[in-house]
Amino acid sequence: MTYQPPFEDNAKIDSLCMEIAELVGMVRPQGDFARSPKLHRKLRIKTIHSSLLIEGNSLDELAVTAIISGKRVLGNAKDIREVENAQRAYSLIPKLDPYSIDDLLKAHKVMMDGMIPEAGMFRSGNVGVFDGDVLVHAGTPAAYVPEVMADIFGWLRSTKVHPLLASCIFHFEFEFCHPFSDGNGRTGRLWHTLLLSKWRSVLAWLPVESTIRERQAGYYQALARSNARGSSEAFVEFMLEAIRDAILPFALSDEIATGDDLLILGNLNDDSRGAGADDEGNAAVDTGEESTTSSVSVTKASYEYFLHRFDGDGIGLRDGDGYRDGDSREKSSCDTGAPAKIDGISSQTAKLAAEMRGVNSSTVIDPLEYFKNNPKGTIGELAVLMGCSKRTAERVVAALKDSGRLERRGSARGGAWVVTQLANATAPIEDEVDGSIAEHADVFDELSK
Repeated sequence: MTYQPPFEDNAKIDSLCMEIAELVGMVRPQGDFARSPKLHRKLRIKTIHSSLLIEGNSLDELAVTAIISGKRVLGNAKDIREVENAQRAYSLIPKLDPYSIDDLLKAHKVMMDGMIPEAGMFRSGNVGVFDGDVLVHAGTPAAYVPEVMADIFGWLRSTKVHPLLASCIFHFEFEFCHPFSDGNGRTGRLWHTLLLSKWRSVLAWLPVESTIRERQAGYYQALARSNARGSSEAFVEFMLEAIRDAILPFALSDEIATGDDLLILGNLNDDSRGAGADDEGNAAVDTGEESTTSSVSVTKASYEYFLHRFDGDGIGLRDGDGYRDGDSREKSSCDTGAPAKIDGISSQTAKLAAEMRGVNSSTVIDPLEYFKNNPKGTIGELAVLMGCSKRTAERVVAALKDSGRLERRGSARGGAWVVTQLANATAPIEDEVDGSIAEHADVFDELSK
């Protein structure tokens, strides 16, 4: 019987997957995140620095940059070797097969070359996962590691679970087994990135490791909770949140932002979890409207997840779910018992199907231009016009308010939006990010080219 990792889907996981799929769909194929070698290099440096910092490497980002640039630096020889190895390992991503154990061993050999005797081999002794001096988890007994890893890879090759979700489940299963004597964390994160890149190639450059580093305590806590429960939901939720927050700045920068926005939004991940944030870490925004249930995505990637979630063969919603295209009400992946709505749009299935048929029901716009022309406008309406979920629109508005470009004056119902500075009047504050305001083209037209 084929191994099935213990895992139970839930509404939060489905909602996160839909949001990530939407954000991926917002990344323009011609944008910097997809095409800029300069940005790719910078992101790879951040990824390597963060992943090794989690493991105790003492080098700062400037030193890591110098090493990757081929320069000599003063520092611990072991730390320098870790950076050189990680650079070579990440450069293998385009050539690695994420479903091959042999390729996993190859990547580990490169990652840990000269660091441990068993580089590129499953461990011969027993190990544990520690957070400081505290044992978080005892790995699979060494004698069973090859069999367990064969089962995990067998599941990964054959599963019908959406690739985004499968990558997170695999990451937990890998860390739970802990197949190597050392280098499990950095290799597991590398493999997660590899799996994401096979779903969408641009995600090879996504600095998920940097987001994990910022929440390192939460990373270990999620592992511990999933270990205690014997099921991966807590860890999967943590990783999906990390992926979402890592991609957010690049999805927005390719549609509406400058290099300045990229840096501002990059800091939104942690700031949005401070005062005024809700339980899921979403920045509180004075919307000037009553709250409504968030919609599912209207991007191509989210439509793919929507169908994958409700219908394994990718055709459409099953009649057995009790809902069909065109019904006056419908079931979303984050169903709360109420129809999914954004300012009166209640049939998301029909909306998504129309988008995929080429009927454009929304136009991507600059939110500052929208509020300049519509001081009484609402975030719900903005979400529809941008072709994104209300939650994403709220994050855009929060970032614009934090950057001083947008203000809400007056009460929630009687007030108005005031644009203090248009996006195209702001120059990038970092030359390495060649940001510019993207042309506002229809998301589906761009994705379907």
